[in-house]
Amino acid sequence: MIALVIVTFVDLFVPVFSGVLLLRVILSYLMSPGNRLLEALTSLTEPLLGPARKIIPPTAGVDFAPLVALLLLQGLQLMADNLVR
Repeated sequence: MIALVIVTFVDLFVPVFSGVLLLRVILSYLMSPGNRLLEALTSLTEPLLGPARKIIPPTAGVDFAPLVALLLLQGLQLMADNLVR
């Protein structure tokens, strides 16, 4: 029962958070840093991206933290799906 609740939460959370993360990446190229929408997306995604940047710091101006975060989220979803099988 608990496992099903966890899997359902993860199955809802991962796609939504991934979408927010991708939206932040796209809008960071299109909007100025003071934009309210960009600041809101930053505050939502930074708790995952901050630690990812400590693992892989930006290289030559390219931030790979969103890619690392997306891979971690997909791994979390796979683990949760395997939990109920």
